[in-house]
Amino acid sequence: WLFSNSGTGPGCEIMQIPDAAVRFIWDAGQYGLNSEIDSLAMADKFIKNPDNLLLSSIRNKTDYPGLYPRKKYDGASVKMFAFYQTRLLGVPHKTLVASQKLAEALLPDREKEQKAWIKSDIFKDPKNRNILKGKIVEMVEDGRLSLDEYLYIFPVESLCPLRVSFKGFNMTQYFLRHTGDEIPDYEHKESIEGEFMKMKPEILKAAHLYFNDYVENRGLKRFKKEVLEEFKGGKKHVYWIKNVMCDLSERHEGFGPADWDSFWHDLCHDEYGNFVGYELLFQMRLALADQYRKKTQENITINPETNQTG
Repeated sequence: WLFSNSGTGPGCEIMQIPDAAVRFIWDAGQYGLNSEIDSLAMADKFIKNPDNLLLSSIRNKTDYPGLYPRKKYDGASVKMFAFYQTRLLGVPHKTLVASQKLAEALLPDREKEQKAWIKSDIFKDPKNRNILKGKIVEMVEDGRLSLDEYLYIFPVESLCPLRVSFKGFNMTQYFLRHTGDEIPDYEHKESIEGEFMKMKPEILKAAHLYFNDYVENRGLKRFKKEVLEEFKGGKKHVYWIKNVMCDLSERHEGFGPADWDSFWHDLCHDEYGNFVGYELLFQMRLALADQYRKKTQENITINPETNQTG
């Protein structure tokens, strides 16, 4: 508030707090998070890079390392974590909910095994990242996680080649210590949602056509065994994508040489021309698992007319 008594009429002007960090702390206080901010600032003592300190992170609108668990520190409260992610970084509330759902499914039942999974460096090991991806496939196949929810957790970071953000691992690692906590919804008009949180329609189309062709010619059981189970066993390699495109181009429009050059090639090649189709392969695997789920549900649905006559 700026007051003025000059002249014959006093005036009052309301202006926004100019410093982004102070403004964010003020907003947090309006939601009763004053003490949360104080305790969060204590995490600065573990951070060496000055650019990653709390006030710097707020001003630069970057993720603050002190939000996340470290050794015996469980990280910020879910209230503070959600406020920072949604109000400052524009992360959708759906991302937090989906990440918590994945973390809950990933955490073992036995307390002894849980201790290994709540370590702050759990996803530095590629083996554990693969376990997480396997859990995602399992959840998509049984309907506990949607394709959209996968991309809420792991939004697309690049299309050439197709690559997703690593932050999804950090988000899941946070919620491994907060599986049962309620996530408040701080609605914010600047939440970032867009095409990078949706699977490309071309990938969905390719999966749909490939699945229908396979099941029509070989049956659902063989699809489960020869496609989904081989994926699970690591027998489907990145070059399988090229074989799929060749098969589809023989029977369907949109998968010929011109389509490969204008779209599919860029998704699975880096700037040096190297074939790096790992994320494309994984998204195809997810889309096929989703197709299998839908078909299985159709098969177990009882047709009322058949039931009446039968």
